[in-house]
Amino acid sequence: MEEQLLRGLRRHTTDRILSGSFRSGYNQFLYRKSDRRWTDRPGSGGRPPLSDVSGNSFLRLLEGGEIPDWPNQVFCEYSGLLGDQPACMIRAGNWKLNYYSEFDSCQLFDLSTDPEERNDLAGRAECSVIVNQLKARIHERWSADDILEAQARQQRAAKVIRGSRRGARPHDVEDFVPAEDSDNQFDFSQLPAKPVDLE
Repeated sequence: MEEQLLRGLRRHTTDRILSGSFRSGYNQFLYRKSDRRWTDRPGSGGRPPLSDVSGNSFLRLLEGGEIPDWPNQVFCEYSGLLGDQPACMIRAGNWKLNYYSEFDSCQLFDLSTDPEERNDLAGRAECSVIVNQLKARIHERWSADDILEAQARQQRAAKVIRGSRRGARPHDVEDFVPAEDSDNQFDFSQLPAKPVDLE
């Protein structure tokens, strides 16, 4: 697993990855979604770690060391950017489960024997325990309904903002027509005194 991770990082990791962003196609999605968190080690500029960044530091692994209690798990989500429903993926050990909320269905792959993900094992009885365990991990941390609700809020807010730029005036403004005995269109009644040169 460590060699696979390092090989994948060397080949596919991009410089800028934001948690929750979608920047690549399906094939390289797993590696490009690596959550990275700098520590007070090289790469952080001596700054303390950011508290609001998800993920674990794997600097020790990159330096050739061991990481105790490494979760050996990757979680990715796709929030339906193309009009489809949210979906997510979890990889634990050699197993990878793709979960599609729109259909409440999934795909299961054993990456040790099927790295190209061509043989879906989700429907096999002997894999039902693995499917249920991985789906439980997904449901512990992820909700398609929450994502859809957040998207709906964003769409409503965007609609309000777009609606506020329609037209420069909130209503029609009639042209000012001065009284017949007036020689100026300005309404001087709003001033404390009429200007000197106009008296």
